[in-house]
Amino acid sequence: MNKTIELPEIFFNQVLSLLDNMENGKYFVDKEDYFELIENPLQEKLINKLISVIDTLKETADKADIIARGNYEADVNPKNDKDVLGIALQAMTLTLRQASQIAESISEGNLETKIEVKGNDDLLALSMNKMVDTLRESIKKQNTNLLEKSLQTELSKILITSNTLTSLSTNTLKFICENLKASSAVLYTTDENTLNLGGTYAVSNNNLREKISFGDGIIGQVALNKKAMITEDIPNENLIIESSIFQAKPLHSYVVPLIFQDELYGVIEIATFTKLNSNSKTLLNNFTEFIALNINNIQKIEELSQVKKVQELVKKLAETNQSLESKSVEIEYSNAELEENQVKLEEQKNELEEQTNELKAQYKDIEIKNLYLESSQKSLEIANKHKTEFLANVSHELRTPLNSIIMLSKLLSDDMDKYLLKEDVKKLNIINSSGNDLLHLINDILDISKIDANKVELEFTYIDTRKFLHTISNPFYISA
Repeated sequence: MNKTIELPEIFFNQVLSLLDNMENGKYFVDKEDYFELIENPLQEKLINKLISVIDTLKETADKADIIARGNYEADVNPKNDKDVLGIALQAMTLTLRQASQIAESISEGNLETKIEVKGNDDLLALSMNKMVDTLRESIKKQNTNLLEKSLQTELSKILITSNTLTSLSTNTLKFICENLKASSAVLYTTDENTLNLGGTYAVSNNNLREKISFGDGIIGQVALNKKAMITEDIPNENLIIESSIFQAKPLHSYVVPLIFQDELYGVIEIATFTKLNSNSKTLLNNFTEFIALNINNIQKIEELSQVKKVQELVKKLAETNQSLESKSVEIEYSNAELEENQVKLEEQKNELEEQTNELKAQYKDIEIKNLYLESSQKSLEIANKHKTEFLANVSHELRTPLNSIIMLSKLLSDDMDKYLLKEDVKKLNIINSSGNDLLHLINDILDISKIDANKVELEFTYIDTRKFLHTISNPFYISA
């Protein structure tokens, strides 16, 4: 009887030990140790059920251990639709697997994927989605900062190469309009309480003012208040953007002051067809201080240049003063000589005045003589005219009988050889020759008047001297 009592106690102690192991998370069971104590089918059924539960728990623990080590690809298959632990573990595995895939997608740069949230208690999905949103905003902000730094670096290179206010204004406006998609822009620099036009971009200068006082208009008010002024959705009737094929009116205006260390250095106004987004406005505001700094640098360089020029002028003036001092001594010595020369000059002046008076008297005499000569010239011209007329008349009157004498003497000498003596013929020839000579003489007298009128051209020719002497001497032989 004692034996029948001990066996169940031992069996149930083993069962309790088995349950303790399960409670403590020990899922390893040596089945042989338990089946040796089985005495009836009921005990066997109980042991089988417990071992099956332990196996299931061990399998679940193994899956959980795999998942705990980061392997979310393990398959968890519930035994049936009532396997709550298996179903929960399967759902947890799927959630962790999805979270792992989302994390991998994020690592590849895809921030548009999100985990499906199963409820308000789904902390993992909510946290992952929040992390994605935070990363997206952080990367967006980082990209904006990188773009801003890149543009600032590019603008810095442009400003460094600009060594005048005009080139700085033109290059800055070109850079801003190209990067902020602005249609046109102007830049004014400060000069005490006045703004001077520094440069423009895609704006006709016909409607622009070269100078604007502080407080005058929007630009002047921005300069006075040192605060930006934005005007949106208001067409500007006075400003037209022109190209070769169209004209358009900008719809938005952004006027910002250029301030560095609380000092105003200028004002920029840009016009756009579309509104600037917040990033573009931030970029524009960040550019202003940098532009103002470079305007300040150029103004200081120009001031230093002016100071150097003044110093050079002062140095030249000092050298000139020294030269003048040394020359002043020479001038003092020269003054004494000049005084002596002045006395001599006074004497020479008096002599010159006397000579001048004499020359004036001589000049009057010359004028009188010139008048007399003019009168004589006119008389001579009249006399010469009368002489010419007289010679023309005399030559005409003399030629008529002279031609008759020449013709008759020629006829007689040619036809009377039979009736006259040789001496008479010779005398007729002499008469004919003398008549021709007289005719030549009359022609020579007429040539004199031509010479007076400068109408004679000289003709050079050869003469027979023997014939010339014979012609001259022949009359004398007849006379003898």
